[in-house]
Amino acid sequence: MSPPMKILFLVIALIVGSVAFLAFYVYGGEHYVKPETEEGAPPRAPLLERAITALGGASKLGTIRSVRSRARAVESGRRSDLRIHVQLEPDRYRHDVDTGDAHFVHGFDGTEMWATLDGVPAPVPEDDVKRMEEQMLLGRCGLLVGLKESEDIEVEELGVRDELEWLKVTFSKESAGPFLLGFDKAKALLRRVEWKSKMPGNLIRSDAALDLDDYRAVDGVMVAFALVIRVSDKVVYEEALVEIRFNEPVGAELFRQPAAPAQSPIIKRDATELHAAYLDFVPGDAEDAERILTSFISEFDLARNGPSFRMIENERPIAVGVPVQRPQGADKIPARAKAPRLHEVPKRSVLTTIVSDPTPETLRAAEKRLLAEAGQTALAPGGPFRHVAWKENIVQVQLPVTPR
Repeated sequence: MSPPMKILFLVIALIVGSVAFLAFYVYGGEHYVKPETEEGAPPRAPLLERAITALGGASKLGTIRSVRSRARAVESGRRSDLRIHVQLEPDRYRHDVDTGDAHFVHGFDGTEMWATLDGVPAPVPEDDVKRMEEQMLLGRCGLLVGLKESEDIEVEELGVRDELEWLKVTFSKESAGPFLLGFDKAKALLRRVEWKSKMPGNLIRSDAALDLDDYRAVDGVMVAFALVIRVSDKVVYEEALVEIRFNEPVGAELFRQPAAPAQSPIIKRDATELHAAYLDFVPGDAEDAERILTSFISEFDLARNGPSFRMIENERPIAVGVPVQRPQGADKIPARAKAPRLHEVPKRSVLTTIVSDPTPETLRAAEKRLLAEAGQTALAPGGPFRHVAWKENIVQVQLPVTPR
């Protein structure tokens, strides 16, 4: 998951509710029942009113115009630091993700979606656009933006299931959804969101769920400081909120895509420690080796947590690899001659630069730039080059280095 499924999930915890009431409803094979009330007790207020009151009240929530936050995340074993900015009226957002190996930015300026990798503009594939649109709809569910007034949105209360009160939101003109929002019965706080998500590489939509927990009051607003995302009942993403601030000034320039630099910057960083499915025997070409790796990952049900890479020496690939989350029982994976193996990559210093039009010539030119930079900064090459395929037609060239 790219990152991304992160930006507007945070906002979902801020303003959630519903407008209708349904005594009994069956959706997708799940049964909902009418909430129980004590005999003689007055009718319960609509879930919308109770949820808004629980989160801080309509007047308080209605004053929110911008959100800044910091968080730490784990996605398939890979840790990252997040910075998130949201501006309402007009709707703009930006999230910065630092994995230790790269800095990725994804933004929406109110009109267009854009992305950069280490400061270099990157394409936004159609799959990313669809997932981002899905996230924006989730955000609209959480913020109730126009849900009551719009003729294109249907909102229903479904009743109680799994000790939660549920709301169904359908966007008639959108391909994503419907979205099911589950609130705890005692406090009317949002605890779960369920929907069918189009994940990368899947031909069909998968069951996805977002669980929210650890609510805390921030400036009079209740915010969930912990979230977990599951796809097909498997945890794929966890996030812990570190800080959140409301209504701090956010300039429009923050949400605009920066101009492309005249030359991709060279960045020295301490690359994160990881495990990789690694093939140091390359039969034929590198694409053949990557297919072998893909089969190996599927055979042993390994979780990818980064882009594939190639080790380059004397202008030819000597190994290929895919970062993976080290599984339990990894020592039981059989060692076979000329077959992939699990390889531990220690923490290391690297020089990196981005090539946005990868050809043999542009990749060699990037390698020469890194060697020249190392020579000028009293560093020595510490191993073969690594070409990391972060995005389609976007390659990060890495050079391990050590002090001279």
